[in-house]
Parts: sequence; structure tokens; C-alpha cells
Amino acid sequence: MMEDISTKKDYLERKLGREVTNLERLKASLDSSSTQTVSMLKVLDKFQERLQKLENTIQPVYKQTRNYQLRQDNIERTLTSIDNVIGFYHVARDTKHIICGDHISKDLREYMGAMVQIKNAIDYFSHHHRGSPEYSEVNTLYQTGKKAIEREFQLLLKQHSKPLLPVTIANMLGVNDDPDLGVQQPPLTSEQYMPQSIREQLEEISKWLFSNLSTTDFMTAYAETRSAALTKSLQGLIDQQKSSSGESIVSASPSTITAITRTKKNKGRNLLKKTLLRGSEASAKKEEEVFVIETEGYINCVSALLKLIEFEMELMNAIIPFKHRRKVYEIMIQPSLELIVLEGEKLGESAQKSASHYNFKEVHMLFPVVKHLRTVKPEFDVKLEGCQPINRSRFAALITNLDNTGNSILSLFIESIKNDPDKSSNMPLDGTVHELTRNTMSFMTILKENAEVAGAMLLVQDPMYREQNLDHLTIKVADYMTKVLSALGINLKNKSSTYHDPYLSAIFMLNNYNYMQKTLQSQDLLPLIHKYDPQVGQYYSTQSMEQKKKYHSSFRYLLDIIATDTAGGVTKHSSQQRNTGVEKISDKERQSIKDRFVDFNKGFEDLCRVQKAYAIPDSSLRDLLKKENRERVVPQYTAFKNKYSKTNFTKNPDKYIKYTEGDVADMLDKVFDSTF
Repeated sequence: MMEDISTKKDYLERKLGREVTNLERLKASLDSSSTQTVSMLKVLDKFQERLQKLENTIQPVYKQTRNYQLRQDNIERTLTSIDNVIGFYHVARDTKHIICGDHISKDLREYMGAMVQIKNAIDYFSHHHRGSPEYSEVNTLYQTGKKAIEREFQLLLKQHSKPLLPVTIANMLGVNDDPDLGVQQPPLTSEQYMPQSIREQLEEISKWLFSNLSTTDFMTAYAETRSAALTKSLQGLIDQQKSSSGESIVSASPSTITAITRTKKNKGRNLLKKTLLRGSEASAKKEEEVFVIETEGYINCVSALLKLIEFEMELMNAIIPFKHRRKVYEIMIQPSLELIVLEGEKLGESAQKSASHYNFKEVHMLFPVVKHLRTVKPEFDVKLEGCQPINRSRFAALITNLDNTGNSILSLFIESIKNDPDKSSNMPLDGTVHELTRNTMSFMTILKENAEVAGAMLLVQDPMYREQNLDHLTIKVADYMTKVLSALGINLKNKSSTYHDPYLSAIFMLNNYNYMQKTLQSQDLLPLIHKYDPQVGQYYSTQSMEQKKKYHSSFRYLLDIIATDTAGGVTKHSSQQRNTGVEKISDKERQSIKDRFVDFNKGFEDLCRVQKAYAIPDSSLRDLLKKENRERVVPQYTAFKNKYSKTNFTKNPDKYIKYTEGDVADMLDKVFDSTF
């Protein structure tokens, strides 16, 4: 135990000795560091003193150098300003030959650069030497240059704002294309409308004028110049069409004439050329050709305006600043809009004037015109967005105007049918289809082809007419057609009563009913009409059958004569007479048989002679009636002839039995043909 304590004590004493030694070393190190710190502080103090002395020495030199630099900069700026001022005094001399010469037409950029120099000189003199002669000189040059730039703008604009030729517009619209021959005219491009180089010059001048002028007169001049060119282009197309007199709308060249002729083969336009009311066939054909050309011409004018407006918008966007475009655009297109609307109103007035005299040739022009106007109206609405309400509403007002005109004409058409004269002098002598029927059915065919347009015309007085759907429009047309057919039927019945021959009257009605029925079927009119009245087709079938019965009654007298059970013939015979094969008859019976043959021969000859003058233009109906005539007459005549040819009613049978069964059939085959 004591040994452990002693050992531990020794350990602690040794550790204490080491710690004391370390402490003495640390103390010595601290004393050394303190000595070195004092020495370093002395060195730093001396260094600071030296830096202060250096700064005190350099500071005056630095300030002097800075003053020298500022003086140098001022001198350089002064020299530059002097050079600029001297340049301003020389601007008039250096630019006068450019401004007063014809450089603007040769080198626009050089001219515009000279104007920039003059403008800078004016700005200088206006602030420093406003009353100096130099200011007056450069200001005079500036005014001269400004006027020259304005003149150049207008000159370039006028030189390249020539009206387009009608044939150019035709090519633009594709009128002269011939897909059958593989001929396609190249479309009009922006480069052809106005060269890109000219467009760039106008754009540069416009920017300068907009920045340097206090007025916008040059923009007004632009609008008026382009407006005049646009209007003259359309007017030239209109004038060419009006003066063509049956030739091309846009050119007298063979290619354009061919194009128009080919266009007329289109089904819709071909309807315009159908035979219309009144007038000789030759003159009617000539008038129809003119009407077709006028209609196509107007449609082309509307399409041309739409296309030309697109070119003008593209050109304007490149030249006119954005904030002024809408005003310039409206000034530019308004005269052309007014021209197109005026021409459309003239078409309507012309059709109304003709219809007021019960001449409906021109009414057919309205259908394709109104249809085209309705087709392009959405595009025009987009083009006219932002314009004044009066301009935005022009096409809608024109369509409504033409719809009202069409409504009036359609009403007058029914009146014309009702009032068509039923004098005998106005009737066909052979009972053929009346011209009124042909014209009416032709008119209805055109109505069917333009049902949507015609329906809108008929509903124009309806407050909701702009919102009518296609079903309502077609039903209204079907309703109108039934009224037309009803008026036509009444008029035809009145006309038929002017015939003194009741059977010719029946043939007349049969021909007309048959023509109406065939037209309703061949032109697919019945599906449309049946939307309003499903009984129309059956009605005409029934009427045709009734008229056939009336016609067939013309043979009743003959059939009564040759009826084998007619009194006056041989009715009783002895067995001996029957066995001998020769019937013996009394004188009274003999005379009765002779009279019957004579009456038949005369009546048959008269009937065939009269009915040869009857006309049935429909070959199928004509053949059917001939067949029915043979079936009704020949068998009964055969029985009559065979019965009495065995009797000894005459010693000269050829005198009374003039015709064989074949002769009767042949004569019946020659009715409805005046050439025999």
C-alpha cells in the first residue's frame, strides 16, 4: 500500500517538473514576441511616414496632369464642333447640285442623304444663327428638296398606278384558262402589280415624309391615286363587257371568246340561255347572249374588286404608316365599292323594268348575281372590317335590294301567267305545247337550280329572312312553284276553250300536261315540289289520262257505226242461208249496211284528215296514242267488215268496202303528221 503511494507521488512530482519547465519556456517565448512586436511597430511607423511624404509629393503632380487631360478633351471637342459648324456652312454649297438637279430620280438614297445634312444644318442655324444668310439658304434648299420628294412620290405613284387592262384582270380571275387544252394563264403577281423596286422607293419616301412633314397630304394623294386606278380598272372591265355585244367580256381576242363560250357550258349558266318569254327565236337568242355576258361581266367585276383589294392592302401596308392605314384604305376603296353597288342596282332596275312589261328575260340574271354576292360577302366583310358602317353595309344592302326586286318579279311572273291572253290568235293551230308552258317550265327549272337564292327572295319580307335555313328556303320555293303550276293550269284551260274542235282542245291540254309532267320528272322538280304538295305528280298523271279519254272519244261516232250489234244489220238467218255461206238480206237491211259503210268511210277520212293537222311533239306519247287508236278501231272494223262482206248487200263491194284492215291501220298511223 505504501509502495503504491510512493510510486504515485514520484509520478506526480516528475509531471509537475515538466509542466514548470514548459511554463518557463512559454514565458520566454512571450517575452521574445513582445520585443519583436515593438520592433515591427517602429518599422511600420517609419513606413507610414515615408508614404505620407510620397503622397504629399505626388498629389500636386496628379492634379496638374488631370487638368491637362481635361483641357485636351475640351480642345478636341471644340475642334470637332468647329468642324461640324464649318460643315454646316458648307452644306448648301455641297448639296445644292443634288437638291436642285435631277438626282432624286437617279439616286434616291443620295438625295435623301443630302436632305439629312440640310436638316441638321437647319437645326444648328435655327438655334445659333437664325437670321444668318446661311440659314436662309439651307432652309430654301430644304423646302425645295421637300417639294421635290413630294413630287417624286406622286410621280412614281402615278407612273405605276395605271389601270389594269381588262384582259389582265381576266387572266387574274382565270377566265382565259382552258383546262381541257391544258392552257392556264399565269396569275397576276405582286411584282406585276407594282415592281418591288418602286415599292421600296415609295416606302422610303413615305417614311421620310411622315417623319418630316406636319401634314398627311401625301397619304391623301396616295389614296386618291390608287383609288382612281382601282376604279378605272373596274370601269374598263365594265365598259369592255358592255361594248362587247356578244363577244368576250374582257377581250375581243379569240382566246377570251373561247373562254367565255366554254364558261357558258356550265350547267348553271346554261340555264340563263333557255328560251324565255316573247320575241322571235333569233332576237331572243341574241338578247339572251347579251344577258349572259352582262351577268358574267358583273360577277367577274365583283370577283375582280375582291382580288384587287387584296393587292391594294398588301401595297398599302408596305407604304403607309400603320396608324393611317384604315383611313387611307377607306378613301381608296370607297369609289370602287360604290361603282360595283351601282352596277348591281342597275341590273336589278333593268330586270324590274322588263318584268313590269311581262318580259322576264332579264330576271334570270339576278339569280347568279345574288348567289355570287352572297358567296363573296363574308370575304368582303373581312376586308371592310373597321370601315365606316355605310361602307360595311353596302353589300348587305345590295343583296336585300336585289332580293326585293326578285320578290317583286316573281310575283309579277305569276300575274303574267294569269293574264296571258287566251285569244285564238295566240293559240297554236295544231294543239302543240303552248309557248307559255315551255317558258314557265323553263323558268321553274331555273328556280330549282337556284332554289336557295329564290327562296331568300320570296322570304325577303319575313323579319327573320336573314336567318332562314335551307329547308325553309326550298319549301318556300316549292310553295311558289305550286302556285305557278296552278296559275298555268287555269290559263291553259281557258286557252283550250278557244278551240272550236273539242278534240283538238283535248290534244292541246294533253300535250301541255304531258310536257309539264315530263319536265317535272326530267328536271327533278318533283322531289322539290313534293316537299310542299306530295300530290302534284299524281295530279298531272290523272289529268293526262282524262285528256286522253276526251281525245279517244273522237272515235266514238265511228265505233258506233261499225258496232256489230247495231240495229239495221242482219240479225236473223235461216239454217239454209247459213249452210250456203251467203246471207240473204232484205232491201232495207242492204241499204242500211251500205249507209253504214259510207258513213264510216266518210267519217274515217274526215277524222284522219283533221287529226293529221294535230301535233304531238312527244314521240313516245304520239306512238302510244297511235297504238291505242289502232287497238280501238282496227279490231272492231275487222269484225264489222268480215261480218258484212259475206252478205250480198251490194253488187259492187269495192265501192263500199274501201279499206282493208291494213289500210285502216296505215291511215291511223298517219295522224299527227301533216306531211302525209
